[in-house]
Amino acid sequence: MFTLATTLLNVTTFFAGALLDSLGPRKAGMIAVSCSALGSLLFGSGFYYTGFQVMAVVGPLVYMCTISFANLYPRNGGLITSACVGAFDASSCIFVLLSILMSVFPFNTVFQAYSLVGFTFAVLFFFVYPDTPIEAEKDEESPADETIKSPEARKSIDRGEPHIRRTSSPLPDGTSLVINVIDIDQITPKRSSANGTSSPFPAETGFLSTTKQQRKLKDAPDEAARTMVDSTMQHASPSASPCRSPSNSRVPSKKSSPLSNWSWASVLQIERGQYAVYDGLSLTEQVSSVDFLLFAFAASCYMVRLNFFIESVPLQMNEFSTSWEQADNRTHLFSIILPAAGIVGVPLIGFITDQCGMCASWATLWVLFLLFECFEEAGYELTAFFLISFARPLLYTMIAVFSSRRFGFASFGKLYGAVMSIAGIVNSSQYYLHLLVLQKFDGDYIPVNRCLTGVQFLTVSLPLYLLWDAWKRTLGSSAGSRDSGKGDFRLSSKSLATPLLETPGSLHSLGSRRGSVRVS
Repeated sequence: MFTLATTLLNVTTFFAGALLDSLGPRKAGMIAVSCSALGSLLFGSGFYYTGFQVMAVVGPLVYMCTISFANLYPRNGGLITSACVGAFDASSCIFVLLSILMSVFPFNTVFQAYSLVGFTFAVLFFFVYPDTPIEAEKDEESPADETIKSPEARKSIDRGEPHIRRTSSPLPDGTSLVINVIDIDQITPKRSSANGTSSPFPAETGFLSTTKQQRKLKDAPDEAARTMVDSTMQHASPSASPCRSPSNSRVPSKKSSPLSNWSWASVLQIERGQYAVYDGLSLTEQVSSVDFLLFAFAASCYMVRLNFFIESVPLQMNEFSTSWEQADNRTHLFSIILPAAGIVGVPLIGFITDQCGMCASWATLWVLFLLFECFEEAGYELTAFFLISFARPLLYTMIAVFSSRRFGFASFGKLYGAVMSIAGIVNSSQYYLHLLVLQKFDGDYIPVNRCLTGVQFLTVSLPLYLLWDAWKRTLGSSAGSRDSGKGDFRLSSKSLATPLLETPGSLHSLGSRRGSVRVS
């Protein structure tokens, strides 16, 4: 029954995910909690089979809407997802509370009252659930806007002078990119040019004196724009740029071996900076990618190994214990450690997934399962319990976080549901594994455990592939930072920038930055 229940639950996740992507988390969440409340109400009204079926069918959608809540916090998605998984483990406390209430109040009354919880959450979903990510709302007001609102910037703008703001961002090779941005759209025109057009700069600066010249700079090819930038910056006032001569703006960087630019910190930065690399592709293209295939393979292997042990832990404890009493005590202890680890491990799981990157997270999961098998066979059951109990919430967190960070939020429901459905189908092999243990090995679980561990060993291909992919991106980023010394510019209509690649004690080549200025 356990195998059938877990298999059906995972298989139906794909349809719940498709509904989530189609309706959005707010509407899907309203439907999910409303149906759950309706099932509780029917169950409490005497329609036991109907109410139970309604709650069972809507269960995957409730869980997926809960997990998708982490998409509102992209930078801390791992921590939020692990908290949701921990809340899922803590839900067993609800059954304890219900059993206490049932000892005081009638059974039907308790379930009818419990249905009010679901209807209340449906109302909260409608009025409170945000439409956009929380962090996106916080970032709507950019640092550039804050700079323009500062008193110094406001005075410069009122005088018709170009205001310069300096921004910087780290690069994978350990250097930082410093950009001096001159905001021209915020400047009040003070003079008129000879042809009658207003100039945003004083005439004596000789800097983009006409809107025609601005348009020419905007539409010019990269080389022409670069030449115009160099020539106009020479006539600008000294306060307009720290580059007082062309020699300071271009210092050729030293060529180095690609391997010398590789470091674990650069890999982590590339990984954490590459979100939704497959976003915008069709579902067929996404599921046919190497990332998804390795992802589905790893999730399926881990799911089978995890559920096979959870289902057979009483029988395995009988095999590894010296008495029935010892086996029963160990089984009871495991039933306590399993949900507790999901709650206690929330901060650590959030740190691993958010700060260490996907590659390190999958590698950690791989090591945990291997250590679990080693300690179990060595007779250290308590240590094995802690390892598998911590690996379980990490696995469910990683499945959700990897789906969103690698494939994007638009197809999160379908991708997450597809992986869980594939894992659910593979999970049905537990039935045949138990037959193999009972008929072939006379109740000995060690050969089957070793076989599952051998298959699980192959899942190291996923973190290795992610490491290789991040390494390629690191090399490409390093090459891009070296090539940026050529000074190719693509300037937006709102601001003009002179980016400088700054290293300790010296100024190197022109760089690139994402933001109000597009430089390639």
